[in-house]
Amino acid sequence: MSPWSVRLELGLPFPLLLDARTQVSYGLYRVIGIPTSVFVDKQGTIREIIIGAIPLEELNEKVESLLEAAE
Repeated sequence: MSPWSVRLELGLPFPLLLDARTQVSYGLYRVIGIPTSVFVDKQGTIREIIIGAIPLEELNEKVESLLEAAE
């Protein structure tokens, strides 16, 4: 199954980026572990990067904070 068919099947509203040569993940954002969460504000500025798993509650809080700031 391709990433694009999974995207369609799950109804994901965002684009997917395949970075086989790590030009974006490591080259631009210094992603060194998976999972890595990158929190981006409305202006496209990276506000926080967390390497490793984070609890769902913390993830929700961070996303809600970014959404509130965007209003």
